[in-house]
Amino acid sequence: MPTKPFWTYPDKVTPGPGDMKFEDLNGDGQIKGANTIYDLQDQKIIGNSSPRYHLGFTGDFEWKGFDFNMFVQGVLKQDWYPSGSYNFWGLNAGPWTNLQKYQYENSWTPENTGAYLPRLKGYAATSWSGAEMIRENTRYLQNNAYVRLKSISVGYSLPQTLISKVKLNQLRFFVTGENLLTWTGIKNPNIDPEASLNGYPLQKMFSFGINAKF
Repeated sequence: MPTKPFWTYPDKVTPGPGDMKFEDLNGDGQIKGANTIYDLQDQKIIGNSSPRYHLGFTGDFEWKGFDFNMFVQGVLKQDWYPSGSYNFWGLNAGPWTNLQKYQYENSWTPENTGAYLPRLKGYAATSWSGAEMIRENTRYLQNNAYVRLKSISVGYSLPQTLISKVKLNQLRFFVTGENLLTWTGIKNPNIDPEASLNGYPLQKMFSFGINAKF
């Protein structure tokens, strides 16, 4: 049985198994980055956080008193790096947060050496700590493209022959859902692609009601 992952305070001097490793791109035997386009050292330009190719689609349908409406939206190309994201990194960003099921199953342990995420290590993805996980890299650069069923509504209007007897012009029953399905390239299922920058996921919502016109 695999042992439960655990977090430790990051040791910035002695690396350990399961830590992130960075490639020496310029071959000088050191890992450095100058954060300037004139001297990239071991850095290179990766990704583009600007949303590109916006998508929107609306469909309406009516038949024998039934009506149907749906709205689909999305962004077909956008990159995002979860630097300092508590929702993405969880315990790595703040050891006081809850351990996500996704992190439990996908973090490095001696029994899970092929895991996608590095070993759990408190404060290793906290922006103010200067630790390794906040450094943009190609392994954890996320595909923030998405397609979402933003809203869908189904209704039924009673026949005029019935409602005219009670002096109504329309009596419609409906059910509506919002943010029901989302397809995205982000690895962590706890991240909402529309809210990846501010960290607040959009909620699924359902509503039921009656429209009456006199």
